[in-house]
Amino acid sequence: MLVSPLRRRMPPEVAVKALLVEDNAGDVNLIRLALKEVSAPVELFVVDDGVKALEFLKGKKEDADASRPDFVILDLKLPRKSGLEVLSEIKRDPDLRCIPVFVMTSSHADADVARAYDLQAAAYFVKPMIGFEGVVGTILRFVSAALLPDSGLVPRVLGAPIGGRSAIYQTLPVPRQSLEEMPRTERLRALADSCASPIIGVSLDGTIMTWNRAAEDLYGYTEQEALGQNIRIVVPPEELSDLLAAISAVARGERFQPFDTVRIDRHGRSINVSTFVSPIRDSYGNVVGASLMPRDVTERRATEDRLRLAVESSPNAIVMVDGSGRIVLVNAETERLFGYARAELIGRPIDLLVPERLRRLHPRHRSGFMTQPEPRAMGAGRDLYGLRKDGTEFPVEIGLRPIETPEGTVVLAAVVDISERKQAEERFRLAVESAPNGMVMVEGEGAIVLVNAEAERMFGYSREELIGKTIDMLVPERYRRAHPFLRSSFVAHPEARAMGAGRELHGLRKDGSEFPVEIGLNPIQTSSGTLVLSSIVDITERKRAEERFRLAVESSPNAMVMVDAAGMILLVNAETERLFGYRREELVGKSVELLVPEHLGAAHPKLRAGFVAHPEKRAMGAGRDLRGRRKDGSEMSVEIGLTPIESAQGLLILAAIVDITERKRAEETAVHQTGELARSNAELEQFAYVASHDLQEPLRTVASYTELLARRYGDRLDEEARTYMRFAQEGALRMQHLIEALLAYSRAGTRGRDLVPTEAGIALEQALANLKFSVEESGADIVRGPLPTVRADPMQLIELFQNLVGNAIKFRGKQNPRVEIAARRRDSEWEILVADNGIGIEREHFDRIFQVFQRPHPPGDYPGTGVGLAICKRIVEHMGGRIWVESAPGKGSTFFFSMPDREGVTAEAGALAAQAQ
Repeated sequence: MLVSPLRRRMPPEVAVKALLVEDNAGDVNLIRLALKEVSAPVELFVVDDGVKALEFLKGKKEDADASRPDFVILDLKLPRKSGLEVLSEIKRDPDLRCIPVFVMTSSHADADVARAYDLQAAAYFVKPMIGFEGVVGTILRFVSAALLPDSGLVPRVLGAPIGGRSAIYQTLPVPRQSLEEMPRTERLRALADSCASPIIGVSLDGTIMTWNRAAEDLYGYTEQEALGQNIRIVVPPEELSDLLAAISAVARGERFQPFDTVRIDRHGRSINVSTFVSPIRDSYGNVVGASLMPRDVTERRATEDRLRLAVESSPNAIVMVDGSGRIVLVNAETERLFGYARAELIGRPIDLLVPERLRRLHPRHRSGFMTQPEPRAMGAGRDLYGLRKDGTEFPVEIGLRPIETPEGTVVLAAVVDISERKQAEERFRLAVESAPNGMVMVEGEGAIVLVNAEAERMFGYSREELIGKTIDMLVPERYRRAHPFLRSSFVAHPEARAMGAGRELHGLRKDGSEFPVEIGLNPIQTSSGTLVLSSIVDITERKRAEERFRLAVESSPNAMVMVDAAGMILLVNAETERLFGYRREELVGKSVELLVPEHLGAAHPKLRAGFVAHPEKRAMGAGRDLRGRRKDGSEMSVEIGLTPIESAQGLLILAAIVDITERKRAEETAVHQTGELARSNAELEQFAYVASHDLQEPLRTVASYTELLARRYGDRLDEEARTYMRFAQEGALRMQHLIEALLAYSRAGTRGRDLVPTEAGIALEQALANLKFSVEESGADIVRGPLPTVRADPMQLIELFQNLVGNAIKFRGKQNPRVEIAARRRDSEWEILVADNGIGIEREHFDRIFQVFQRPHPPGDYPGTGVGLAICKRIVEHMGGRIWVESAPGKGSTFFFSMPDREGVTAEAGALAAQAQ
């Protein structure tokens, strides 16, 4: 017989009071029997609903201590007030919150477990199918540890798997102590443990005397493992002498600066640390040990290494100089560019690389930069040159970046040889020359400095007639007065843009004829100032194309409306007239708000202004219902696509309008159907909860009492009676398995996660790991080919593979099972097959086996519930595919299922998309 730890540890006359809150009389009796089995000195009070439980606990204040229980065992599903509500009120009540509450329920839902522990339950138990002694024994061990703290029984984690399920336990709350109330040694210990940096106290011979939690985190040794050990357990042999020398130095009263070194953790891994060593003195001031404070600098070392690698691998020459102008670092490209070896540069003044004629001014420029250090190009506006070792000069561009270090500010200079750029300027001239547009470059005052052959052809002037002349000679007389102002405005705010937007631009040929042009302007910053490169296009042909555009708009099947930035209608087509009931003359020149319902008209100008401020091709009103108003005042649902068009008159907006009244009706129908589906899923979820709790409750009761009968009266019964009891137990357990299988089937279609790109090969590996015992026990040969990435629910894909491979092993013949898994591409989807050499399936069963509880074999021939393939079918259909089988008796079976590829496009969906296009 089990003996309660309370009986062993407490006097016989002392009884522990417990409150059991349980509405199932059968479970109450089983718990009473369990207490009797373990001989526990427990006085048990029982109430059968949540309201009574709180009334019992709160009771009368004068006899509260006499009636208050030492602990509570609480069911969750209770009449009038649920167990979670009772637990919440207990933990909110200052007089009750210290009472440990043990939740014992049939629910193993993750949400119930998490909520119970959020409300500070002492432990959460799932009621076992057979026997309560293990649960009750664990609770009593917990209570014994809490009531007898000197017994050494207080654990961090208590309990073990019970009834096939694990329970997770929390320790009971303990009284807190303020820092002032703690003894000095404990206070120092608490401060050390709260420090984020490791603190290790050692004696003068290196024996570890103190070891805080940060040291545990850094080195991996617990305090118990480290105390009494020599510090050499974390010091490599080659570093030990340096550390002992440092300890000896601080013992002699010397100050010791932090130094970088290497340590090792308990797993032998090296750790880069910066260690500070300070003396530990006794009350007389004598040095009796040393305090070691290592700081992990692995990341800093890694950062320094990355900086060096980045500098070394840079395609530019990199030179780092200190505040005094001396070189402290160069890379290989610097050696190549200047012709010096690295050793010839380190420690030398940076002026070594500056031509003699520029050295006098260089210190002043460098000092100016150090006064206001910020990333910039040094020498902007001046020609910069570098000096090679052989005395030759070359043009350079230098980018400067200050870096703050513990030793002060250093400057990282990126030096680029721009000899090629000079040559590129000539190539630029050639590119301009060959451009198909007329290219004219002018300086800030408007003088022409460059033209190309196309500009000569377009305007009829020779190059010599244009260079040095003002650009105004190419502007018609009627525009010349305003042109200098426009040009100055552009130079003041230079950015790539079309000059004269909103106006008709014209060019003037040498023969005096005018022609419409479009001009693109690009500012170019040079050492001599801003130049403007104009790209000029003769748009005579474009004007003709505008008429063709009007014809295209007119023939569109959608209503087309063009408005300007102010919302005035400029253009409509015949479909607009038909859709809105207006004649063209009634719309052109009117505000587009004429076509907007009155109740939406006030907000429309603001929406239009927002689009004009950020014009881009888009659907206006996304996320809102858009409505149009006909001439007769009736409204209609519309969809509007907006396209901004830059023109000489400014921004124009072309709206394509479609009547979507019929589509809205279809959407409303779809919303209704979606709601019905959500309601159906909710009903399935409710069924799952009822099945997990209420349907299994009588089964568990039958199994428990049958087992109790067998254990207590089995020796008084004949063999036939014992057989009957065994049948009853097996039947209850089989019914439980059927209910759980039915739950799994229902959840397969309602609890799937979002479909995401999933590697099928990884899912198969997990499934095979879950089947490891079956594979090894059967001697199965698993042959797998490469599997694709598909769009799936990862957990359901694992379950799908596990069911199919598990069936292949289960329904095997006389020879060892052989299972092959492969995939093949079919249009826009994947077909994955699982083939075996098992017993096979008759053709007439091909569809039937995917139905719930349908099996082609008698139940006794092979284990299982007949739900596995039905679950597979629901999983595959949830992920947008289908499943089927090919088989013959005695020749094995091949199960196929289709899956969308990583983009989630099945062949059917792809065909529908193509049809929609």
